[in-house]
Amino acid sequence: METKKPTRGLRLKEVCNRTGISRATVYELIARGQFPAPRKMGVTSIWLESELDSYLESLPTAQGGPK
Repeated sequence: METKKPTRGLRLKEVCNRTGISRATVYELIARGQFPAPRKMGVTSIWLESELDSYLESLPTAQGGPK
């Protein structure tokens, strides 16, 4: 039986580092419904690592790049 690891909360800086997109683009994609929305933790917003991982896994892979 596989056990799930607990999900972590990620701050915006780490989300930008992991995705390679800017803060402005993160919020633009959220407004379009194309990016996981943050969760409020008091005055701080966090993204669930599991949701960010799922988003990244759903992206198409580059085809035909240099070999």
